[in-house]
Amino acid sequence: MNRFYRTPLDDKAASVRLDGDEAHHALRVLRLKAGDEATLMDGNGLRLRCRIASAQNSSLEFVVLEKHIAPQIG
Repeated sequence: MNRFYRTPLDDKAASVRLDGDEAHHALRVLRLKAGDEATLMDGNGLRLRCRIASAQNSSLEFVVLEKHIAPQIG
C-alpha cells in the first residue's frame, strides 16, 4: 500500500485532502485514482488508512477507513 506524509492530520477527521508534491506524485507517478487505498502519516504516530474518493488535477480527497495512533514513548 502506498504511504504519504501529510501534516497536520486530525484523528477525528472523516476525510483528508492531499495537495502539493505528494498529490503530484500520487497522481502522475503512481497513477492512483478514485477507489485506490493509501496510508497517510503525520510523523507523530498517527496513521490513517484511506480510500481515494476523488482525484483532481492537483489534489486528492481521501475518505478515512481506519485510524491507528502509535503510543508515544518517553
